[in-house]
Amino acid sequence: MRIAVIMPVAAGPAEAERFKDTAESLLALEPAVRWLVVYDDSPVDRHLTADIVAPETSVIVLRSPLDHRRIDRESRIGTAVLDGLRWVADNTDCDVVMKIDTDALVIAPFAEQLARALADESIGMLGSYDRDCNGAERSFAPLVGPTRRAAIALHPRQLGVLFRGRRARKYIRQSRAAGYQWGEHVLGCALAIARRTLDALRRDGTLDDPEVFVGTRLYDDPILGILVRGAGYRIAGHVEEHGGFGVSWRGLPDTPERLASRGFSIIHSVKNDTRFTESQIRSYFGGLRQQTRTMRGT
Repeated sequence: MRIAVIMPVAAGPAEAERFKDTAESLLALEPAVRWLVVYDDSPVDRHLTADIVAPETSVIVLRSPLDHRRIDRESRIGTAVLDGLRWVADNTDCDVVMKIDTDALVIAPFAEQLARALADESIGMLGSYDRDCNGAERSFAPLVGPTRRAAIALHPRQLGVLFRGRRARKYIRQSRAAGYQWGEHVLGCALAIARRTLDALRRDGTLDDPEVFVGTRLYDDPILGILVRGAGYRIAGHVEEHGGFGVSWRGLPDTPERLASRGFSIIHSVKNDTRFTESQIRSYFGGLRQQTRTMRGT
């Protein structure tokens, strides 16, 4: 399996440090990652990838099409992700494209598990979907209102981009006709999209304008749910132990030790857990990576 990863990096020194450790965990533990597409959202070049050593991986740093316009955070992230999908579609032959946030962390390989999960050709996207990694049902309720509003009315920020607003509403209507539930999404911190989905979105022109959802106040999570369902594919959970994503919207879903012993591949969020500091979490898993290197003799 050949994997491409899109990783947006917000402005600020803390985000730059998060990126370095998360990227290191990704490249150290999953050799199937052949492309790392970094979106640097800082007004100055931070040379984010200067210290990355990854001979088998192409590391590309891109700028958001929004440049440094004053615009809402939702639009900045959503636009970067859609632009990244377009770049990956046009420039790689990956089998899977992933989006991973800087406050996520890779703690075990995941390519084989993704390949098995995506063998079902009806599935377009994987992630933390209808249930979380502890078995609790996830609710789409927080995003019902925002997605319904995006479908029926222009937000004031869209008044200057009326054509884009119409196109965004068209995508939502198409998605609803294909079975999309209001607010349906996977957590955007770690998700995987099959190549067949990526090709369908590129082929029908959906990725031609990555700014199409600017002003809707929708993050990438609901945007991708809308587009994947509109392309005719299902969304599925990928949160099982021994390979799935051990992620929560805020904080960690379990202790670092238990997340490791349960065999999750990607965890989130390391930056705002109430029990452990970000430094403690990253240090713990950095130690495990070093043990792995020692055992491999590298």
